[in-house]
Amino acid sequence: MMIEQIRCLVLSAALLMITSYVAQTVMIRTNIEKERDDATLYAGFSCGFGAIMIIAGIGCAIWFSP
Repeated sequence: MMIEQIRCLVLSAALLMITSYVAQTVMIRTNIEKERDDATLYAGFSCGFGAIMIIAGIGCAIWFSP
C-alpha cells in the first residue's frame, strides 16, 4: 500500500514539473512574439495545472485501487 502511494506522489510530482517547464517555455515564447496580459496567461496555466493534477490523482486512485 505504501509503495503505491509513493509511486503516485512521484508520478504527480514529475507531471507537475514537466507541465510547469512546458508552461514556462510557452509563456516566454508568447511574450517574445506578442505582448499579452500576463495575469490572464498565468490564470489559464494555473487552471491547466489544477486540471492535470486532478486527472492524475483520479488516474492514480483508479490505477492503484485494490
